[in-house]
Amino acid sequence: MKKQLGLFILSGLLVAPQIVLGAGYQMRYQSAETMGTGFASDVTNAKTASGFFNNPAIIAFMDEGKHFSAEFTTLIPSGSFEGQTTYGANTASGETDGFSNVSVMPSIYYGQKVADKMFVTATLTVPWATNSEYDEDWIGRYHATKTYLATYNLTTAFVYAVNEKLALSAGPQIQYAQGELGVASDVGALTGAPANRDAFIVFDGDNVGFGLALAALYKHSDALRLGFQYRSKITHNLKGEQSARGSDPISSGAVAGLDGNNVEAEISMPDNITLGASYLLNSALDLHASLSWTGWSTLDELTVDNTSGGPDSTTDLDWKDTVFVAFGSDYYMNETWTLRGGLSYETGAPPDDKRTPRGVDDDRLGINIGASYKLSETLNIHGGFTQLVFLDKPSIDLPDPIPPLPGGRVSGEFTTSASLIRLGVSAKF
Repeated sequence: MKKQLGLFILSGLLVAPQIVLGAGYQMRYQSAETMGTGFASDVTNAKTASGFFNNPAIIAFMDEGKHFSAEFTTLIPSGSFEGQTTYGANTASGETDGFSNVSVMPSIYYGQKVADKMFVTATLTVPWATNSEYDEDWIGRYHATKTYLATYNLTTAFVYAVNEKLALSAGPQIQYAQGELGVASDVGALTGAPANRDAFIVFDGDNVGFGLALAALYKHSDALRLGFQYRSKITHNLKGEQSARGSDPISSGAVAGLDGNNVEAEISMPDNITLGASYLLNSALDLHASLSWTGWSTLDELTVDNTSGGPDSTTDLDWKDTVFVAFGSDYYMNETWTLRGGLSYETGAPPDDKRTPRGVDDDRLGINIGASYKLSETLNIHGGFTQLVFLDKPSIDLPDPIPPLPGGRVSGEFTTSASLIRLGVSAKF
């Protein structure tokens, strides 16, 4: 019986990480300067070092000198859930909120000319991140209690100015990823007292992965600019340990053999392609549009290995590729102030029938404003604001508790939104 309990609890942990990633975790917010345009100007119109993440080739068309930017994004999510379960032992309330945590993500950018027609840039950013934590007694605890993901990406790019109109860029990505997953398991379902026998397991792992970034900027004229960016998939084999504890002596005994086990999970940050165009309509108004594709369909399954001798698990995901489209503008009010506005739309990655509380993701609209203020010839400050609005209420309909034990189903809807504030300073030396 104890071995059976241990296998069941471990299977709950292995199934739980299935929704760790999603379009909602792709942090496009790498530049306060372009946030205001809805990121429509990401690959074509950044004029400071904060644009080097999305298109390092812009440095070939900037004033000569050493360019530096430091910025941070504050993500303020809001979410609530209302649902029910047909599993009689799950007596928790069907309503919960406050599970989405505020996150602060810093970024640093630098670039300079190193030889005739040659430039180098370096960026340290957080391109993928999420942070949510539910109460351990919430109705969906058998699918998630905590989900945390952070990636720290160092990209070095080498830029070559082919001529006065075209610049090309290429360079490696070095990415550190750290993830934490928590879940509850109903040990009591095998003992006859399910309401009092929950166990809680948390997996914590990290890894360093590598990728490639390519970009180009073509300045057809002083008015028209075309941009391109490609960032390759980066695969991470997260390695770490799991902690396990029970809520009573029976569940504590069941998880005793799982506490401290070594666990590995292979996940990938998908590849991404962005195309953009900017057109200077007149001396005061710059118009922008961009289209981006992210290859989430490569995440068709997730395999988790217990390297301490426990069972392995493979979970079907069937994610969909996502599309992001944005339109925006810069308004050069005077020599000191630049004002911005833009709209964006992005599709969600998880199919409706496989969404879990770890990835409350669906199609969303972004409403964006921003501004830059020129303090001096060498120093500028920038600010951007984005309000994300989900067009539908993401829903779940999942087995409760997680198989192999028979139970009922937990279902319901999330009401979610998010606000993002990005502030930065840029300098030229």
